[in-house]
Parts: sequence; C-alpha cells; structure tokens
Amino acid sequence: MEDQFRPDGIMEKDAPLQPPATTPGIQHMGGDAAPIPDPLQPLEIEDGREDGANMPSASPVDEHQAEQHAVPVEQSKSKDGSGSSKLPLIYIIVALLVVIGIIVAGVCGSGNCSSKGSSSEEQELSPRDMEGMDIKAQLEKVLGSTYFDGSTVSTEPHQKALNWIIHQDPSQLPPDSVHLLQRFILTQFYYSTSQASPWKFCGAATGAQTAECYFQFLNQEFINERWLSGVSECRWAGCTCEGETENITSIDIWHNDFTGSLPSELGLLSHAIALSLRAQNFTGTIPTEIYQLTALSNLGLSGNNFTGTVNPAVFSMPLLNTLHFSFNHMTGTIPTEIGLFPGKLLFFAKNSFTGTIPSELFSTKNTTDMHFEHNELSGTIPTEVGILSQQVREDNGGPGLNFAGNNALSGTIPSEFGLVNHLKNLYFTDTSIEGTIPEELFLNCLDLKIIIGENCNLGGTLSTNFGLLTNLQYLRLANNNFEGSIPVEFEALTGLKEFTINGNPELRGIIPDDMCFENVWNAQGLEFVADCAPTAITGSDGTTSMGEPFVSCPEGCCSMCCDGGTGICMEQ
Repeated sequence: MEDQFRPDGIMEKDAPLQPPATTPGIQHMGGDAAPIPDPLQPLEIEDGREDGANMPSASPVDEHQAEQHAVPVEQSKSKDGSGSSKLPLIYIIVALLVVIGIIVAGVCGSGNCSSKGSSSEEQELSPRDMEGMDIKAQLEKVLGSTYFDGSTVSTEPHQKALNWIIHQDPSQLPPDSVHLLQRFILTQFYYSTSQASPWKFCGAATGAQTAECYFQFLNQEFINERWLSGVSECRWAGCTCEGETENITSIDIWHNDFTGSLPSELGLLSHAIALSLRAQNFTGTIPTEIYQLTALSNLGLSGNNFTGTVNPAVFSMPLLNTLHFSFNHMTGTIPTEIGLFPGKLLFFAKNSFTGTIPSELFSTKNTTDMHFEHNELSGTIPTEVGILSQQVREDNGGPGLNFAGNNALSGTIPSEFGLVNHLKNLYFTDTSIEGTIPEELFLNCLDLKIIIGENCNLGGTLSTNFGLLTNLQYLRLANNNFEGSIPVEFEALTGLKEFTINGNPELRGIIPDDMCFENVWNAQGLEFVADCAPTAITGSDGTTSMGEPFVSCPEGCCSMCCDGGTGICMEQ
C-alpha cells in the first residue's frame, strides 16, 4: 500500500500517491519535507505574534491551502521500516526563509519599508536645504527653540516666512547674515497682515501682482521696491534704515488694510525709532513686546480696532515723543503712570476710556498736546492742570487740551488754566461743564488760537477781556446759556475765522460793525453764525407769527442766521 501525505504533512499508507503540487518559484527537493505555508495566510507562532520574527516552528492554519503547498519528496525510511519521515532541520529553515522573503517583498512593495541603506531611494539634501537648517537654528536662538514647531509648509505666517527666506527669497541670505532676523520679521509681518485680504500698497505692482495690492498713493522712492522682492528690505515700501548698518529704523505705512493682530515679533526691531501703522484693521490687543523698543520715538497705532487697556509700560519708553492710540476700541481707565510720559503728543481720542482724568496727567514734563476727546471720562478737570505752565514753549508748541465729547465730564473750568500761559488750544464741547469762563484765561493765555465750547452749560456774560486774545482764530460758543450782548471789544479779534454764538436765547443786541468790517470783508473772511433770523412765536391760539431776531447782524456780516426759537439755521 502506498503512502500519501496527510494535511498535517505526515505520510499515510494505503492511499494513492498524488501528483506533487507545484508552487511557482519553488524547486522540489529530495528527501523528507514539510509542507510550505501559504505566504498569504498568517502563521501560527508560539509566542502569539504574526510578524514572523524568532519563529521556532510554523504550520499552516488552513488545511486546504496546506494541501496545495505540500511538496512530496522521496521517502527515506527508518531502519525499522515504519515509513515515517523526519525532515532535516535545514529544510525547515529554508522554507521559512522563503516565506519570510515573500512576506517582506509584499510589504516593501506597498511602500512600508524604510529606504535606509538603499542608495537608489535615498535623497540627499541640497546645499540650500542644509543652509535652511542653519537659518532655522539661527532664528531659533532669538525666537525660541519651539518657535518653528511643526512643518515649514504650514500656513502659519512664521512658517511661511521661513519657507520664503529659505526657498523663495531671491537674495538667498546665508545663515550668518546680520540682516537675517530683520528680513524674517518683515516677511512674517507681511504674511501676518495679509492673510484675510491683500495690502492696498506694497510697492510697484506689475502684471499679475496688480490684483494683490494697488497704489493708495504714489511715492517715487518706492516705485520699484515691492515687499518680498529681492532687494534689501530697507528699500521695501514704507521701510527706512540707518546708514551703512542698514538696520530698520522706521516702518511708516498708513491706510493699507492690514488685518489680524499686530505681530509681537516687531518688538525685536531694536533699532526702530518710528512705527506708524495708522488707519488699518488690526484687532486684538497691542503686544507688550512693542514696549521693549527703547529707541522708539513715534508709536502711531490710531485708526485700528485694538481692544484692551493701556499698558502702563508704554509711558516708560525713554525716548517716546508721540503716542497715537486714538480711534480704537480700547477701554479701562487712564493709568496714573501717564505722568511719566516723556514726550510731547498724547492722542487717546475716540476710545471707550472711563473713570476720571488722573491728576498725574499734568505732571508730564514735555507734553504739548493732550487729546482725550470722545471717551466716557467723568468727574471734573483737576486743578493740577496749572502744572502745565512749566512746559517749555517752542515755535509752534504750547499745550493743547481736548476733553470734548465726554458727556459726563462736569464741574467748572478751573481758574488754574490761567497759569498755562502758553496754552494754544482748548476744547470742552459736548460736556456737562458749567459756569463762566474764568478771567484768568483771558489775562494770561494770550497765545490762545482755539476755544471750542459748544453744547455745554456755560453761562454768564461774554467778558470784555475776550478782546485781549488777538491771536484767536476759532471761537465756538453755540448752544450754551450766555446772556447780555456781544461786547464791542470783540472788534479787536481781527484774526477770527469762525465765530458761532447761536443757541444762546438770552444773548441779544447788535453785533459790532467793526467786527464785521475787519473780518468778513477782509481776505480771509469769517464764518459767523448767530441768532439773526426772525424768531417764530407761537401764540396761545396755536398760530405762529414772526418776531424780531435775537441778534441784529449788519448786512453781509453773518454767513448763517438761525431762528433763536426753533434753532433752524439758513445760509445768508
């Protein structure tokens, strides 16, 4: 009786001998042999793993497939003639190596193998890529070791900037360039501020670039110097550098539709003396890193959408001369540290500041203009305003104070204003300030050019000492409670350009002829608004008749006459 293979690889007698199954690529071997496992089936491993590593033995898990892969070999009978065969260990090892080779080939074919050691697949870094690694390392020394975490192909502005510096910048700066950091900062600034919408102006636009940003204004100096061009960043539109060092000293770009938040990296431009980014669309808070620019003289951030409070650190910037925070959405109180401000110009108008005016405001040593109009300030004007008399007068200097539009600001105009003998401008329109204008103002503040006090609760008579203010150009006192008549001394105000006195129902009389002659009929003209129109009078029966004007204006003198009863004004 003939032997035959059982599915488990054991020869069984009395079964007809089957023709040998063939497996492509595998030679039949003489002698005893075990079936070769199907490479597509998982192997049963003693330690339970299926990775084929460290396998002492293996057997097929599918009997049918085992039959297909069984390889009959010539029997080698034992001395006892039992017909059983024992496979040499070498055959088992060879079979396993073949199976492992097939498995590995399949896995590598799917792309899951490492290319290490394969010279055909290994890609070497280009020289610029090698430099790029050094550039990244140099920047991280300043920006921090985790600054570039993530892929350099990221859409984050700092990642895009790094990619541009390494791969797209025509100048191809080396890692040891002294201007690497500032060029990166400006590039990052460009990407940060143009994500939502393109700039309006970034240098001369040509070809397809025209749609990306266009000229808001023309400047021949910048006509060919577009941002992210190959020229020095010192020549990019709006940028200025100092001498041979080519360190950035100024970024001055206005009304350019910048979006997003103000990048904190600008605080690393340590040589900057001017940062003027007015009339943009910045949001968020002003980064504290900006206040580390100890050389900064001009910080112009008006006309944006900044929120948050004023950081007291801004007043400790030693060389800061001009501070523009107007026309934003900033809140909170005015810090008392404002008294440390070393500069001349303070602009805090059109925000939502609350609380009282700190008396320390008037302790500043050099400030010539203070603008706090149209906020939500309350309380009274501190009498410490007289400290401003210590300010040094310059050609067009002299303090100017603007507290207009703070409806909750109340009390009277402090007589201490009279101590500020170089006062140029005074605004307190649309407030709740009441009382008379102090005489000290007329006697000592002879440099006054502007007094704007409309829509308040001011009253009393118009002082004859108004005639001493011969430099006065704008006098607006409409909609108050003044009474009496316009003094003849107003004839001395020959430099007036605007005079509004309408809306004072108790102010009557005749406007002095010489006042009109000296102002209306001279070359500069005069915008003169008074209650010089006939007054509508409503009777008890409901009928309306026209009465005499409150004020009599010489022919051709008043540019606009108002009805003292209704407030309706008409041009003359």
